[in-house]
Amino acid sequence: PKELPPFVLRWYGDTKAFRSTMSNVKLPLNRPVTIPIAVAVNESGSYSAILDLIDPSVGLTSRSVLCTVIVAEQLTLANGYVAQVHGTAPRPGHGVVFVNVPPGSSALRVKVEQNGGRVGLRAQSPSGRRGDGLYGSVMPRWFMPNVEQETFSHTFQRQEQGVWQLWLANDAEERMQ
Repeated sequence: PKELPPFVLRWYGDTKAFRSTMSNVKLPLNRPVTIPIAVAVNESGSYSAILDLIDPSVGLTSRSVLCTVIVAEQLTLANGYVAQVHGTAPRPGHGVVFVNVPPGSSALRVKVEQNGGRVGLRAQSPSGRRGDGLYGSVMPRWFMPNVEQETFSHTFQRQEQGVWQLWLANDAEERMQ
């Protein structure tokens, strides 16, 4: 056929974060097509959705595109360079927070308040390196406070500017082995 029928667009994942005004798209031969995508999020975190193009002639996925956006907590003069995040980490599992460290910062201090349990803290810098003071030279290590502490903190010295990823592991007892 000279022209294919329009492909149907279908979203999976964080469908509230990603939307398109288009419900289908015509795909001309050897010409790029733009599909406008709107992203709307209300809080920091990681959001992902898959956009499938469904071939109408067979009703199957012809192409999938992963869409991901990371929204970091901002440390600014207006908020006193402080961000407070309230949440939970599944057990077993991890809670993740992203923090945008501004230029000129000399340290990043992370304070954790927990309601029972034993969590471990882990960090990754914008360049992909593990946070200082938490890791050995090859194998990553978790920073784990005393079992009785419900509040603990760790300061990353000489850290990079940009978006840091912080994990709170809610299965830290197993990491002591």
